[in-house]
Amino acid sequence: MDRSLFEKYGMIGKSPEMERVYDTIARVANSNVTVFIIGESGVGKELVASALHTYGKRKEGPYVPVNVSEFGDDQLLEANLFGIEKGVATGVGERDGLFQQADKGTLFLDEIAEMSPAMQVKLLRVLQERKIVRIGGKRATPLPLDVRIVTASNRPLEDYLQEGSSFRSDLYYRLRQVYITIPSLRERYQDVPLLADYFLERANKEEGKNVCFSKEAYEWFLQYSWPGNVRELENAVIGAVALAGQSQELQPEDFLISKIKNQVASNLTGKKVSVNEDAFIFDDEGKRILCYNDLKQRYLEAVLRHTGGNTTAAARLSGIDRSSFHRTLRRLKSK
Repeated sequence: MDRSLFEKYGMIGKSPEMERVYDTIARVANSNVTVFIIGESGVGKELVASALHTYGKRKEGPYVPVNVSEFGDDQLLEANLFGIEKGVATGVGERDGLFQQADKGTLFLDEIAEMSPAMQVKLLRVLQERKIVRIGGKRATPLPLDVRIVTASNRPLEDYLQEGSSFRSDLYYRLRQVYITIPSLRERYQDVPLLADYFLERANKEEGKNVCFSKEAYEWFLQYSWPGNVRELENAVIGAVALAGQSQELQPEDFLISKIKNQVASNLTGKKVSVNEDAFIFDDEGKRILCYNDLKQRYLEAVLRHTGGNTTAAARLSGIDRSSFHRTLRRLKSK
């Protein structure tokens, strides 16, 4: 499959790690097998799911993406997935669920590990029987379903099984008929300049500008660890271009991430510091002051202050989704 087809939808990269992703997509796009996508927040799991649909035999059907973690409880999730029969409650009409909306197409269930044990059982039954029953349904025959299921998580499902969590092993084996691992930016640094240029071109077009990167900016791109992955890089470029002059050459200090990190480190130590993004903060005498996790926690807190406590805006600026922003901050504070 021509790589330019992937680039058209924002899947940029020539690294061996990404070539393996492209190859797997090309091999299984026309299949009906269930695909499980694993990758950190911000790596582009939905792009891969969309590519599986777009380049497969179901491309004429609907593509329906769903983030399981966005639903507050099982009742709401079940109603949205399975739909509701007319008359289930006063004033409630018949409503198709997401399974039916994705019929003849693809249903992408992101953050699948957030699904409760009770809902896991219901999903397993759908995968086995390829039929559904709406909430309040009294049909003798369940509704037939023709949909491809693609799921994703930011951690390997094996981790949940080994930790003795409530994730079902029988569902795990059903979901991972094919396994696609999307590398983090730390694992494919050679793609960072390509991605930065891609986002720069789009941002320039959006803003009507002719901004470019300096040599130092490219060097900084390769030195920074990008914990928020592609999404963080994209937002960093968009923000820098929006604040730049008409034809400005961007320097490392023009990126909000760089500004906040250096400010946080200096405020913490009261000294001139250098930041090793993959490991530790050092003072001007080469003495280690803080580990990376300390800096990361303070960085997220600083971004939250910068947005006036707006978690959604802070998460977007950091390049991670809202639920991951909360989880990461809680985890770092507990250490």
